[in-house]
Amino acid sequence: MIKAQLDTASFYFEAYGAKPKQAFDALIAGFERHAEQYGLDKGWWRDSIGDIRVTSIELNCAYRDNELIQPMEKP
Repeated sequence: MIKAQLDTASFYFEAYGAKPKQAFDALIAGFERHAEQYGLDKGWWRDSIGDIRVTSIELNCAYRDNELIQPMEKP
């Protein structure tokens, strides 16, 4: 699974997809819906495009600060 995310001064946005483009496109669609809800320009996020992170995530695993917490090795 892939996660696309953007952390702004006011909100933390995230979207998920099976492939990077799907997650990214879902995030952009979320930005556009957010713009409608808050009366913003639809392209408000374009200046932050370089800050969007697209990463692979593993299901049923824990993360800390967006990094996988490695399981303890068995003795």
